[in-house]
Amino acid sequence: VEALGNQLIVAGNLHSSSATLYTVLLSSPDGGKTWSEAFERVRHAALDQIRFYGFQNGWISGQALVPIPSDPFFLVTRDGGKTWRRKPLHDDGRPGTILQFWFDSAKDGAVLLDRGQSSDGNRYEYYESPTGGESWMVRETSDRPIRPKRLPPPPESSVVRVRADERSK
Repeated sequence: VEALGNQLIVAGNLHSSSATLYTVLLSSPDGGKTWSEAFERVRHAALDQIRFYGFQNGWISGQALVPIPSDPFFLVTRDGGKTWRRKPLHDDGRPGTILQFWFDSAKDGAVLLDRGQSSDGNRYEYYESPTGGESWMVRETSDRPIRPKRLPPPPESSVVRVRADERSK
């Protein structure tokens, strides 16, 4: 959940009892009184972290889940969440999950990626972007978790997770 003045943005996933079915991105321009879907649902994928730099530039991390976590991507907005577009981290469909990402400005960002145990070569990758996430450059790879030299800024808001009640669903 991210608040931008009166606008609320909620990113998450729709699940069955055994699988993640779709992503869902909801937006409310009036503090939660009315809601609409801000981006089409992505089948067998998951959305995770939301980050905004200022009130206009925002990113939401995601990845495909079937058959394994792969095709990491971002949903990107440049107009405060009114419109979103999907931007892949890679063009080649490789496995991976975005562990953490942040932006120090509307242009300068960084990503920590876990390519999973099935990856050939180094499992962990660290990327930087000088283009607001339009392109990414590998800065470091390792078979152990990477501790970036440039640390993410502390979150401005706390993470909120909403789940269905176990008993009543």
